[in-house]
Amino acid sequence: MEHRDGTLGIYGVLAPIKLLVKPGDEVFPGQPLAVFTVESPKMIVLFSTLWLDGKKLLSENAPDNNAYFIYMPTHFWANENEPASILETQKKYNVQHPKEIVAAEMTKREKKKMGF
Repeated sequence: MEHRDGTLGIYGVLAPIKLLVKPGDEVFPGQPLAVFTVESPKMIVLFSTLWLDGKKLLSENAPDNNAYFIYMPTHFWANENEPASILETQKKYNVQHPKEIVAAEMTKREKKKMGF
């Protein structure tokens, strides 16, 4: 998933899923991207964030591979009263979508479209 700030969100799912979006679709925070089609305790969801280093990309010595992407540790707000942190494996989290956080990076037009 490409973000306006130059980051790429990469999702990996090790379970049967049904995709709800396709390449090129515009998605908004809180919008489901896929649903699991089989219930199982062994499902795994992987997420990582990469940042496109424009200076490396535009340099004359730009590599031919993905070396111009930089890994960024992804932090999540699991609770509005706690600081953001990296998610831990084998721990359950309650998903919340506070409007203040969801709308923080939206344009006025996007906020209107989403009903904020």
